[in-house]
Amino acid sequence: MMMEEIYVPSIDICAICCDGECDGISCVADLDSNNIEHQETLEQLQTWVRAGRAFLQANDVLAIAENRIH
Repeated sequence: MMMEEIYVPSIDICAICCDGECDGISCVADLDSNNIEHQETLEQLQTWVRAGRAFLQANDVLAIAENRIH
């Protein structure tokens, strides 16, 4: 059986830019939605946020189904 490996950023680094020196917001604070050079980064951030929200919502549904509600 083949196991898939999933890599996620460490909690010691910024989850967005993977920089250990980032304060967690500086990497996105300077992005400008009107700057064409920033469009790809903004779209990637939106994709990540949507994926994270979908995961959280799925986990909430599973918690209800498994009676794990606090």
